[in-house]
Amino acid sequence: MKKTDEERKFKKGIDYFNQQQYKNAISCFEKVISINKNHFEAYINLAACFMNSHKLEKAVEIYLMAIDKKLSFSKSKSYYVYSLMADPLTKLEQFDKAILAAQKSIKLNPIKTDGYIALSRINAEKGNDSLANRYLIFAAKLGNTGVQSYLTDKNVDWGRSKLTLIPNVLYEMSEDQMKFIADFLGVDKIF
Repeated sequence: MKKTDEERKFKKGIDYFNQQQYKNAISCFEKVISINKNHFEAYINLAACFMNSHKLEKAVEIYLMAIDKKLSFSKSKSYYVYSLMADPLTKLEQFDKAILAAQKSIKLNPIKTDGYIALSRINAEKGNDSLANRYLIFAAKLGNTGVQSYLTDKNVDWGRSKLTLIPNVLYEMSEDQMKFIADFLGVDKIF
């Protein structure tokens, strides 16, 4: 019965979330967590509700709670929590913390694009378009089709600055860009 109640409340929370009824969704996800303290998706969706309700500090708190509890999610999921946490930290203009979260994401799983995309967004928000472009290009080189679609658009607007990207840059990286990424990753060379 407990599992069924958990699943039912989670599904109801998702339905409320999709209807932008965040207060109701928050209640559902909190109930799911009270039933199962290790429900990874409930934490992620609860934080998303707070993000969409403009309660950024609370979203960060939920991400930290998930990390601190060392939930029974694998390393492959924990990188994702760090990359997600970078977004509210960036919006709160806590750039140093946001960068650390994104870097932790990359350290945990350097072949996933989420941490690099987070670093791109952070740098775009800070007005460092060149660095933002480099992270986005590198994420695209890793093969994420979502990033590729961003790159094929002429402009990507992620904050105060506007990134102008050349579509074919997806397939071409300069030697300096390759060196930058290698230095960031702490390796001699990439690809």
